[in-house]
Amino acid sequence: MLSSVQNHLHDQTKVSIDELVPHDHFLRTIDVLIDFSFIERMTTSYYYIDN
Repeated sequence: MLSSVQNHLHDQTKVSIDELVPHDHFLRTIDVLIDFSFIERMTTSYYYIDN
């Protein structure tokens, strides 16, 4: 007999990028050297105000 179907839509998993990306990975170096905050400034006009 088949069991009932479980809905996992609201299950949550916490993931830490610090745990997933090795400390010597080149993306960590890029993150330190480049300030990506300009992206938020450039895209602010595309955000919905009440969100």
